[in-house]
Amino acid sequence: MSVEESFELKCGLVLRNRLFFAPISTLSCHLGGEISEEDLEFYDMRSSSVGAVVLASAYVSQKGKAYEGGIGISHNRHIPGLNKLVRTIKKQGAKAIVQVYHGGAMTLYNRDIRKSFCVSKGSQNLNPTHLYDELTLVTIEQIYQEYEEAVVRAISSGFDGVEIHAASNYLPFQFMSPNWNHREDSYGGDLKGRLKFTKELISRLKRCIDKHTSSPFALGIRLSEVDTSLEAEEQDQSFKTTLLTIQELNDLPLDYIHMASSDCLEEVQLEGRTYSKSSLLTTMSQSVPLIMCGGLLKKADVVAALAHSPLISACRPFIFLPNWAGDILTGAKEIVIEERALTGVVRQELRVPRILWKSVKESKDWYMYK
Repeated sequence: MSVEESFELKCGLVLRNRLFFAPISTLSCHLGGEISEEDLEFYDMRSSSVGAVVLASAYVSQKGKAYEGGIGISHNRHIPGLNKLVRTIKKQGAKAIVQVYHGGAMTLYNRDIRKSFCVSKGSQNLNPTHLYDELTLVTIEQIYQEYEEAVVRAISSGFDGVEIHAASNYLPFQFMSPNWNHREDSYGGDLKGRLKFTKELISRLKRCIDKHTSSPFALGIRLSEVDTSLEAEEQDQSFKTTLLTIQELNDLPLDYIHMASSDCLEEVQLEGRTYSKSSLLTTMSQSVPLIMCGGLLKKADVVAALAHSPLISACRPFIFLPNWAGDILTGAKEIVIEERALTGVVRQELRVPRILWKSVKESKDWYMYK
């Protein structure tokens, strides 16, 4: 398959090519979660050639907000700004998808206001200085409804789809992980129990989409390849669990599964044998297309990833190469991120929001693929 080829998702949404701009938090929204001019300028410069843009981490509830500067989709007041951003992205032919999340135990904490939510008080991952309320069945039902209301807002804003953020230690991941989830009810125990929240969430959001749309609207999910909080020797088992999770999710009405990985082209050792990581993941996902992500910069990297998966994504290249997708599609020149002094003038030239730029400067080598 070729990166230039269009691709039709199960829902009928047609992507003009195989490239996704993966979620990256710009950290530049207003205090109430409204889209800023910096957001508009950043995405306006980076949406001209890519097949789809996935906006990062829109919180579905104020109580589920994990950090400041992120996108809000928890209230109808967010819709006008989101619609403006959607129109900015879509005017150049890209599809616009928003990633929705609830932070669970990772939410911003202020003990003077309230406790944080947690899947299980028995988890050693909890911050010992925080106070937590273990999620009750009533609260879980409320969270389902918050996700549903967020999806309705996404539809009203003009998005082409939503992506459930089930990676990065956010709430769905906390349910799925045995290190977070020590529950003894139907939401805990073995993998089937730990997947109950995510499976029910997918089913409910699909019904919500069907009820409120008459045109193609995608439903995807972001998964972590491994639990990076584990020691190296435990990560092999975590990867095996991810393979089984993908297999379980293949029976659900998903348009894609978006993998979060540091390097999708690397090989892994399992049971004393060497395997291509991407080929193992794809083997477990026969019904739902995978989006592979991680370590992709040059055209040859993209071609190699597409040998295993129909779709690929990246976010880092877009920081210093706003038209990275166009360069990949044309293949007209060698793709190199040149060494540059990270000055304010360069930031303005690249239209990178100030707080994201600070993060880029702090992790310069990572963003420059060194």
